[in-house]
Amino acid sequence: MGDFDFEASLSKFDKRTVFEGIRADDVTADEDRLVGHNRIPKAGTMGGRNLHPTENVLDNIARTQAPSWNSEAGDSEDAENMGVSQRGSGSGRTSRRAESRLRMPLSKKEASLHSQSRQSISAPRAKSRAPPSSPPQATTKSSFYLVPADRQVEVASALQMLNLENIANSELGLTEDMMTENAGRGIAEVALSTLNLGGARHRTQRKANTLPYVVIYAGNSKSGIRAIAAGRHLRNHGATVAVCVLGLEREPELLEGVRRQLKVFRSFGGKVFTKIELMDYLKSTGVPVELIIDGLLGLTISFEELRTGDQATAYELIEWANRSKAAVLALDIPTGLDPGTGLPMQIDGRELWIRASLVVSLGVPKTGLLEAMRVGLGTSEGGEEEPWRL
Repeated sequence: MGDFDFEASLSKFDKRTVFEGIRADDVTADEDRLVGHNRIPKAGTMGGRNLHPTENVLDNIARTQAPSWNSEAGDSEDAENMGVSQRGSGSGRTSRRAESRLRMPLSKKEASLHSQSRQSISAPRAKSRAPPSSPPQATTKSSFYLVPADRQVEVASALQMLNLENIANSELGLTEDMMTENAGRGIAEVALSTLNLGGARHRTQRKANTLPYVVIYAGNSKSGIRAIAAGRHLRNHGATVAVCVLGLEREPELLEGVRRQLKVFRSFGGKVFTKIELMDYLKSTGVPVELIIDGLLGLTISFEELRTGDQATAYELIEWANRSKAAVLALDIPTGLDPGTGLPMQIDGRELWIRASLVVSLGVPKTGLLEAMRVGLGTSEGGEEEPWRL
């Protein structure tokens, strides 16, 4: 078979004859074409074929053709979500499908936390139309607020926080060690205020001349690194600190940051344990633990990603913390809650997560914390004996 002759084949196609045939067979009147329906004929426009000198190419259809509702909010879901609404014209009827934001009254938990944080939750979307006399209201999502200034606090996902820290490192010169030290100092300040101002049930178990005892859960993550740094600061302020590291049996395999903080902590005389060693030590000494700092999993490691042995260890540490009478201070989000959705993990058909009494947000609050509180976790409405202090 020879080569295909493009030139000879193209010469057989008579474009002029084809289009003349199309025009001859087309019996649709000009006024019935789509372009005729989208334009209102005016004098001097040749039956609507041209624009009037007073018209603009980008003008909308005249309001006389628009339906009496004339609500942009009803035209698209995006507009509805943004709360867009307009008053109709013609018959005088109005339609508004904008969401109305209603602040829920402060709960008992929120009223007790005025000095620290507040969560404002929007009511469900209003489905009925508001009276014509009611002004349109803005719509907001659930959010955290700083109570003294009544300012909204933005939240960030785990990935967004990681990007922010990378930018701070590369563009601002804040090294990982600097951010770790800063976070550790902040965590220690909150922990010290908790030890000094915490419930009497913790202080009455300790003799007047003894130091407060703090247990730190540290995982192989940034949260674990910063929890260990906080333990060093607490030890410098006179507290007795024991660090329980998840995976300490394989210390050479831990992150460099974890190994570096452990080395410094040991240099200051701190005690580092595995889970079994910690339980044996607490049982033999009989010291009452006043505070547990939860840096077990953090934002980037899920329970399913752990080795089978580490899963069993984490399970037992979570159960022990929930049975303990000590206050629990969680970093960013309590272990067992999803950092993105805030939902508890399910193990053997039941929820497994640390019932924290305090949550320290490093940088900004995380998305999972807000989502967890939205569904009632950590609040008095959610049935918690001790709602979170943020």
